[in-house]
Amino acid sequence: MERWHLAVALVVCLGLAAYTSTKLHRMSRIVDETSVAQRVVKKTVEAGRRTDYCYLWVPERVQADCEYWDSVDVGDTVEIVDVDGEQHVKGGDVYTSKGNFMFDIVLLVAEIIGVIVCVVLLILRRRARGHFAQ
Repeated sequence: MERWHLAVALVVCLGLAAYTSTKLHRMSRIVDETSVAQRVVKKTVEAGRRTDYCYLWVPERVQADCEYWDSVDVGDTVEIVDVDGEQHVKGGDVYTSKGNFMFDIVLLVAEIIGVIVCVVLLILRRRARGHFAQ
C-alpha cells in the first residue's frame, strides 16, 4: 500500500471515529438528560422499505422503538427528553437502544484500531524509506 493510501485511510478513520464518538455522546445525553412526562395522544406506524417506523404522539410525533411502542397505550405517560431541539422517548428510543450502543462502541473501537494501524504503518514506511535513502 502506498503512503498516500495510508494517509487517506487515516483521514477516513479519523473522520469516522469523530462521527461515531459524537453520536455516542448524543446517545448518552438522551439517556442522561432530565425528562418531562407527557401523555400519549396517538400511536402510528409507517411502513418503511426495510422496517416499520413506530411513532408516539405527545402531542408532537416522536419515533419510538417498536417493541417499546407495543407496550405503550394511548393515554399512558412516557418520558420525553429534548436534546438539541429533537425529542426522544427516554428508555424507548430507537437511537439509544442497547443494540445501537453496543454496535457503535464496537464500531468506534474498530475505527480507533484503524487509526492506530495507519499511524504505525506510516511511521514504519517513513523509517524504511529513510533507512534505504542513506
